[in-house]
Amino acid sequence: MSETRICVVGAGSSGMTALKTLHERGISFDCFEKGSSIGGLWRYENDSGLSATHRSLHINTSRDQMSFADFPMPAHYSV
Repeated sequence: MSETRICVVGAGSSGMTALKTLHERGISFDCFEKGSSIGGLWRYENDSGLSATHRSLHINTSRDQMSFADFPMPAHYSV
């Protein structure tokens, strides 16, 4: 019987959440990201050419609701 391996395409917020869950459960995976680093659409000046962000972007979402439990946003970010 062969080992189960998962392929995750994209290392944006959803991909990173999936990867963390797979890692915590001991499931082997590979991840493919078009850009040279993680962040996906939300990575400012992503060299993938697919970034949805710009210098003056202001997001009106809650810092506490949008952060990851084990990687919280800094307290000085707007609530």
